Amino acid sequence: MSRFAGSNGYAVIAMALSAVLAACGGAAPSPSEAPPVAVSTLAVPPTDAGPEAPPAPSGTRDFAALNVCELVTPEEVLELAGGGTLDGEPNQQGEATFSMCWYSLDAPSGAYEYYIVYVESADLGEFALEAEEAGDPLAGLGDESRLWFEEDEDQFRLLVILRGDYALDIAGTDSEVMLEIARLLIERLG
Repeated sequence: MSRFAGSNGYAVIAMALSAVLAACGGAAPSPSEAPPVAVSTLAVPPTDAGPEAPPAPSGTRDFAALNVCELVTPEEVLELAGGGTLDGEPNQQGEATFSMCWYSLDAPSGAYEYYIVYVESADLGEFALEAEEAGDPLAGLGDESRLWFEEDEDQFRLLVILRGDYALDIAGTDSEVMLEIARLLIERLG
């Protein structure tokens, strides 16, 4: 099961986004217009094959206070992606177990690109690794790293675990850009 909503999840996500934006005076895109949405905070339904729920956070890192959009700025993401323009302001969110930034941009070719970057508890990263059972192991990036292409989501996914501290869970359109974002975050988070 993917932690990022597929086309079937757009309607639910769009309705929730509509309610939030309505409260703020904005309008949400229709489910057919909505780009992929990270749903790291949604409960993963229990299965016979894995754990019933994500584990409680471990460690002492304050994820709610962490601002991923400041750790890796939108301008840096544009540079890593080879230029282009930002498609709106990045979306920053944080809770007790994660902090997330969603970067949207228009590449010089005119193509839409996005990068959804989570810095989360190492426990959530371990849970995602067990749930996904996918990806090719990568050497030299954290304690354990996996990169794969999610065909049903039409995006790459990168999971990096630094055991006992934090994990990075990144979805996006260009795997090379995602790897560079991960390297910057690891360097800056220490």
